[in-house]
Amino acid sequence: MKTGKRELGIVFAIVICYEIYIGNTEMVEIIVWPFVTFIAASAGIHTYGKLLKSEPPETPNRKRP
Repeated sequence: MKTGKRELGIVFAIVICYEIYIGNTEMVEIIVWPFVTFIAASAGIHTYGKLLKSEPPETPNRKRP
């Protein structure tokens, strides 16, 4: 099931870059913290989800020959 957290984070980053590009710094000052917080949280959740899906490392066989 795809939730679109990464895609929404990318859209938020594009909006911030566009606002900086057109020189609307007042709007950037208002939206930067909620946007950056969401982008960081979505990246963290994505990374954490990948860690949960990965296989645990194999333990070495400690038996003597």
